[in-house]
Amino acid sequence: MTTAARISVVVLLVGLVLFGLLGEPAGVQVSHTSFGTVPRGYRGAYEVLAGLALPVRREVVPPSRLEPQATVWWIEPQGLCGDDVAERTLPGEPGPIGTAGWPGRAWIEAGGTAVVMLPPGGAACTAVAGLALPARIDPDLPAEEGDAARDRKPSPADRFYAETAGVEQEIDGPARVRMIRSAGLTTFAEAGDWQVRARVGALPFLLERALGRGRVVVVADAGPLRNAWLSTADGAPWMIDLVRAFGVPRFDEYSHGVRTDSGAVGFIAGSAAVWLFAGLAVLGSLVAWRGAMLPPRSAATGEAAAPVLDPFVDALADLYARSGDYRRVADRYRDLAVMRLCRRLGLPPGTSPQAVVERLGAGGDVAGAEALLATDSRHVGSERELLTLVRGFEALSKEVGG
Repeated sequence: MTTAARISVVVLLVGLVLFGLLGEPAGVQVSHTSFGTVPRGYRGAYEVLAGLALPVRREVVPPSRLEPQATVWWIEPQGLCGDDVAERTLPGEPGPIGTAGWPGRAWIEAGGTAVVMLPPGGAACTAVAGLALPARIDPDLPAEEGDAARDRKPSPADRFYAETAGVEQEIDGPARVRMIRSAGLTTFAEAGDWQVRARVGALPFLLERALGRGRVVVVADAGPLRNAWLSTADGAPWMIDLVRAFGVPRFDEYSHGVRTDSGAVGFIAGSAAVWLFAGLAVLGSLVAWRGAMLPPRSAATGEAAAPVLDPFVDALADLYARSGDYRRVADRYRDLAVMRLCRRLGLPPGTSPQAVVERLGAGGDVAGAEALLATDSRHVGSERELLTLVRGFEALSKEVGG
């Protein structure tokens, strides 16, 4: 494989991985975010507000970079409830959303409005931005409503949404009484030192508390805004009540791990795939370096000269000159002399030295040929003796050819 081909393969591999990582994966569509199109997602809420021409948008920046005095919805944020309380969900930030060291607290104190919607169910959510939250309780449905929900034959839509049949409950606030259909609303057991802005029956459902120049709003259950229930009963109107009461929202997605503002390098550096990309980079560098070790090839220009034996002869002579085996070199020169004599005397190749001597003797050409060709190479033990023998062979060849 050529160097260019190797580099192309490496670039293609890295490009495909980057495209798959930075492109919107299928997984985000099944998440409980404003991108989620599944029943437990919240894309419907975002699309409804956008369809009303409200300046709604998604925020994918850390809380320290949020616009001042804006309203931001944190829907089921990670690092707040249940098993994920101790997780550090904001890389590089001082603390998760529940702690007083969370950067969003400073933003709230400067005038921001944080609307935090907790996940359905009674999982422990102890604090938001360092403010202690009252305990939550699971929905306490009337027996007849619970039995009706269990006995009702599920419709195709119910099976598609993979939800229970749902029950209807009233939410009193923050503007008026709304009938909400859901799987049963989780509420707060008490209000504590929070202000109650909405109730489900006699139990607090929506709490508010001032923090500096801003305020923190906590919704006990985000279920009414889920895709599965938003279009039923008064789900969408109740969401509009929230907008009227607290302002047009920005949907936070930073707490869910969505990153689009840091570029490819920053995204990879902050992800779990950083070591994979580091390995790919090292592998690509090694492949490119290994290909660069090969000398470049170029097409020959002009007409090539006719091949000659000079380089071969020179190389062979250099080999013989550096050899210390004078006996073997003497044998090779004798074979060469016999071959030349056979060609000049018209003898077939492979004729023995004795036959060549007999032919020379019959013609009376050379008297000392027999002694020269019969020299025992074992007696050639030095460079001088070899040179003397070779000169004799050359003289013999010239004399016969003359």
